[in-house]
Amino acid sequence: MSQLVDRSTRLPLIWIADDSAIEGRLTQRALGGMYEYEHFLDGAPVIERLAAGGRQPDVLLLDWMMQTMNGDEVCRFLRSHPATAELPIILLTASRVETSDVVQGLAVGANDYVARPFVAEELRARVDTLIRAKRLRELAARERTRLAAVGRLGRAMFDAGPQVERVVAELARSLVEGLCDGCAITVVPGATNGITTACHRSHRDELLLRPLAAVTDPGVQNFASPAEARAKLPASYHPAIERFGMSSLAVVPFPTRAPLSGVVTVTRDGHSEPFDREDIATIETCLEYAAMAFENALRFDAERTARTQLQTILEQLPIALLVAETDGTLTHVNQSMMNLIPGSRHAHSVAEVRDHFRAWTHEGAEIPAEQRPISRALRGETVRGVEYSIDSGTGSRNFVRAAAVPLRDARGATTAAVLAIDDVTAEHLAATEREQAAQFQNYVLGIVSHDLRTPLQTLLMGCEGLRMVAGDNKKAMQFTERMQSTTKRMQGIIEQLLDVTRARAGGGIPMTRSAVELSTVVSRVIDEVSLAYPNVVLDTRLGRVSGAWDADRLAQVVANLVGNAIQHGKKESPVTIETQQLGEHAELRVTNHTKGAPLTREQIANIFSPFRRASGARSGGTGLGLGLFIAHEILRSHGGDISVESNAGVTTFLVRLPLIPPQAGDEPTSPSVH
Repeated sequence: MSQLVDRSTRLPLIWIADDSAIEGRLTQRALGGMYEYEHFLDGAPVIERLAAGGRQPDVLLLDWMMQTMNGDEVCRFLRSHPATAELPIILLTASRVETSDVVQGLAVGANDYVARPFVAEELRARVDTLIRAKRLRELAARERTRLAAVGRLGRAMFDAGPQVERVVAELARSLVEGLCDGCAITVVPGATNGITTACHRSHRDELLLRPLAAVTDPGVQNFASPAEARAKLPASYHPAIERFGMSSLAVVPFPTRAPLSGVVTVTRDGHSEPFDREDIATIETCLEYAAMAFENALRFDAERTARTQLQTILEQLPIALLVAETDGTLTHVNQSMMNLIPGSRHAHSVAEVRDHFRAWTHEGAEIPAEQRPISRALRGETVRGVEYSIDSGTGSRNFVRAAAVPLRDARGATTAAVLAIDDVTAEHLAATEREQAAQFQNYVLGIVSHDLRTPLQTLLMGCEGLRMVAGDNKKAMQFTERMQSTTKRMQGIIEQLLDVTRARAGGGIPMTRSAVELSTVVSRVIDEVSLAYPNVVLDTRLGRVSGAWDADRLAQVVANLVGNAIQHGKKESPVTIETQQLGEHAELRVTNHTKGAPLTREQIANIFSPFRRASGARSGGTGLGLGLFIAHEILRSHGGDISVESNAGVTTFLVRLPLIPPQAGDEPTSPSVH
């Protein structure tokens, strides 16, 4: 179904306006078969044809003298209308034409002139020069239009805020303002109610386009005429075709990661150029932005609901909670706190609450106000699990367990504090408190995990969108690639820390074994590394060897070893990667020519330790020093090992892997050192 136009391969269209059909044919023959042609016997039909719309010529060849309308008159008319003001025009003149006539023709708008009889090569050269200039102008104009459309959409998405219906409407409006003539959007019911909208660039009669807002197969169709469009499209589309014409129709789905499902149908009217690949790519970029706006809108609604739920939970929570700012002003006191300390119900400050109860340690010593948990937290101290008894004026003592934590801003300064008090007078309440504390800890860990991953993923999505719109802007592309590389590095650091945590906790790095061809894993890594380091020579000598391993984890090992070899080796020397089977083991060797002195035994002894780097050759690293430690732990989980040999000018890492998974307890525990 897809019929995307590739303007770079389409033959240029040349119009020849000459009152002599013979001369026109001779001109076509001189130019050759690398162009499409259309002939006119006078200037007036040229103007009529351009006024009717449709594809304009890439170059117009105008005879200087014609029967009804001469070439200079055609030039003057075309240059006075914005739609044809930039149309490339070459005047074909007689050999006896006066210089003043040529000057006049150029003055009224002709780009060039050629005198008859002309040399075919010269005519082709002049035509090709104008075609190149025109295509460059058109390319720049289309790119400006696309960038402007994306920019307008970004502003519109920001203005739309958390309203999903408005986001959909602004998406449709932004598309028709810069990328298409008509647009119909349908959102399938799911995360929100079903939404349908349609609009057209120059007509308000959106009812004609609403039938296009249907879920159908993605693709692009181009039509040479309204009749062809009617023949290929459903009858419900025919009113829109009759009203606007249709040269192209594209159905683009929302991104799969979008929180909403649906499609966007965009059209180009009969007088417009069909969609090309860059058009569709820009529309897809707009849908990426819209998807993020949808996500933000739904997240805002979810957060609003969550805040309401949280407020309800806090009010119904059996633990007494109090929140105070650094000046002691209370910002929240829940119902349990009011029940535990009745005087807090109408208090406005921490001092007023403290005046309504007394506190003692289990040994009977009274706790002064400045040593109570909330006072300590307001000074920036974290207080947990403090147990004491209180008398809030009810005539009886309650044994409580209290915690207080400071709340800090981005600079680390304390801005407020939270006090939580649990009444543990009854033994069963102690068990309940422990369970709630565990749940609270898991909840906090979940929030931290989300806050670490989601912003990084959002940054990567934005980088991908920026890469798609950067085009030939090298500076923007370099900036985007730097952002993307840094974000991926941050993700890698998080994953490395998780791997280190698992390994040091004794659980080992998790693996999924399957039948793996080692040379295939190495080749895939080499391909990726070659893209990052195109100037580095990688000498591969890969023998086929298979085993039961985790392919992704092995790729992680190979990437680390090869990356280290490139980083710490001589730029002009190759890095050698070898694989072979030796008995019941597979071997992988990575060798490089190192800079400076070889590694010492002390350096090698530390090279597989976490957060450690060997000095000297590794003094310039920017990572956490976890890569080789993780590689060692991955190999240990496979039952394999890794050794290092460093001589004058050459360092080799040798990896040995058993072909068959070892029995429990057989894994090696330390690397070999040479």
